[in-house]
Amino acid sequence: MRFRSVPILIALLLAGPALAQTSKTVPTPKQDQCRMAGIVVKLAGGEPLRKTKLRLQNMDDRTYTVAVVTGADGHFEFKGLDPGKYQLRANRVGYVTSEYGQRKPNDPGAVRTLRAGQVLKDLVFRLVPAAVISGRIMDEDAEPLPGITVCALREVYSEGKRNLRTAAAVETNDLGEYRLYGLSPGRYFVSAVYPQWTRFWQPRE
Repeated sequence: MRFRSVPILIALLLAGPALAQTSKTVPTPKQDQCRMAGIVVKLAGGEPLRKTKLRLQNMDDRTYTVAVVTGADGHFEFKGLDPGKYQLRANRVGYVTSEYGQRKPNDPGAVRTLRAGQVLKDLVFRLVPAAVISGRIMDEDAEPLPGITVCALREVYSEGKRNLRTAAAVETNDLGEYRLYGLSPGRYFVSAVYPQWTRFWQPRE
């Protein structure tokens, strides 16, 4: 009985490398690789925006993401891309994070399909300067209130109903000051919420 188990063990060891070889992904041929290039500019005026981070997301394989940063001339380029569907997003300090093809900040971005060997160039990405809401919260004695949660809320419509969605939230500092930044242009409601006060136990006299 012991000798009969030896051939079975050998067969399993031989099958292991064969299974490992079949799991390897086949690289895309170089002639089928794609390229995407363009420029990022400010919406008003059209000045090139340097240090803008662009992230390219493969919609067919969400684990495949490529990121680049624009140079002094605002240009960017993605090389060696696999054919497929992509979504492009741009992020820069002081500007609203946007997806390529958006008509409004809350709209979904456009999905670009790259065919084998295709080159997309001269893409223009226009970023909108972000808005800021700032202020100070004090009590009835004109003393600053730290640790107050301040939110910027915006109206959105979902399934025919109007709701308020939080666009940004911060806490006041020791001077009672707050600053809500990175907001897209529009109308906002500002709310301030006091923290939940804890009831302290007091000993009986």
